[in-house]
Amino acid sequence: MSELIPASILLPTTIEQASTLRLEGFYPVGGGTDIMVRNHAFKKLGRSIKAPLFSCRNIPETRRLVLENNRLIIGSSMTISEITAYGHCPELLRQSLLSIASPGIRNTATLAGNICNASPAADSLPALYLYDAAVESSGPSGKREIPIADFIKGPGQIDLHADEIITAVSFELNNLTPYFRKVGTRAANALSKLSIASLLSIENNVFASFRLALGACAPTVVRSEEAENIVCGSSPDDVQKHLDEILKIYAGIITPIDDQRSTAAYRRNTALRLIENLLKSGGN
Repeated sequence: MSELIPASILLPTTIEQASTLRLEGFYPVGGGTDIMVRNHAFKKLGRSIKAPLFSCRNIPETRRLVLENNRLIIGSSMTISEITAYGHCPELLRQSLLSIASPGIRNTATLAGNICNASPAADSLPALYLYDAAVESSGPSGKREIPIADFIKGPGQIDLHADEIITAVSFELNNLTPYFRKVGTRAANALSKLSIASLLSIENNVFASFRLALGACAPTVVRSEEAENIVCGSSPDDVQKHLDEILKIYAGIITPIDDQRSTAAYRRNTALRLIENLLKSGGN
């Protein structure tokens, strides 16, 4: 018989209180939507779900959703539905977040929770990598701004000190054209087999900017600076001439696995086909 999850959750109102709870062994949750699913998996990860829980939603610093000097600041307690409804939410992030689960779950789940799970298949991560997002952690020693590529160390592994909580995620907005594709078993309420996100612009028949990230194709989200540099400054025709070279570069950084959702071969072949289609279409 499954063990029951604690029915009560503490609600600290300050970062100091939350830090104290962390040191006392309490486990922080955002929307808590993943806690039931991970009740069994936590034991395999060497953690105990029987630890007492606390939510950060009553801490003011975690309830920000504001655009300051063209930088979007998203508090860690803001739900996915709140973020996607915000007028300044960029389209790439909106598309990524709307691909997560179902409306009911998005009404409770948080972006910070999706990040802190550090799943290779997390739908929000490719977009955040392309925006060079920073994760804001807070604790007794003050705040840290951690690039998301450094914050996520591997599957289920994050750079968060024992006395810290996540208070926000932030990144600068831009006018690049978004592209997002998620491959799953169903059109909704499905975990990713893989995902691809891109931000690009074509000016005077030249790729003025090109960024591409892949999810669920390696232990963490992957990008290739080498491939992006080949595309940037090239015309669409020149990109086609170098297409095999570009695909070979991406093939070298894609290291998928076989699991219950898909096979490594399917992920590799589909990812390369999606990259090819993106480069041929110019993001259309």
